[in-house]
Amino acid sequence: MNTTELNRFTSMYQHQVAQTIKMLEPVTESQYSEIPIDNEVMFMGSRVNKINITTLVKHLIVAESHWFVELSEVNEGDTIPIPKNAEIVKDVNEPETLLHLLEKTSKLGIETVRTFDETQLNTRFNFVGQQFTVMGFLWMLYSHHGYHKGQIDQLMRQMGHMPIEYLEYETTSNLIG
Repeated sequence: MNTTELNRFTSMYQHQVAQTIKMLEPVTESQYSEIPIDNEVMFMGSRVNKINITTLVKHLIVAESHWFVELSEVNEGDTIPIPKNAEIVKDVNEPETLLHLLEKTSKLGIETVRTFDETQLNTRFNFVGQQFTVMGFLWMLYSHHGYHKGQIDQLMRQMGHMPIEYLEYETTSNLIG
């Protein structure tokens, strides 16, 4: 592995976050808290009882901010905990503020991972019973974001919004990956 893979991750992650923010532009404040389908399987672990756009965006902020910090401090063989830093979004419900926090979280995360050297990228650790390298976990973080972006897409469609197409990134002059 080399820093080329890290550059690929940062490029793709930045595009994905920018697209997430762009796709949420037409969603109204009331729709952020709307639960189009309400049944016993609409939950996210034991921490969120009902999924809506607000809870998904908050979840991305909480998880990604936690993971970027943990990855910068993890040592070989450590176990990193699940995110429990929900206080950073506790009283934040306004869409504009949530999107600003998501953008800020991603920028700080990118700044952090750009400082990682080969040793840090190859550090092995455990998370929820699985072993990862830091680089492998960054790709898991990317896919985690995409998974929840897909849930946001589905909620938007249920509310009558047609989200922007996947891979139609706003910036087309940059090499992706």
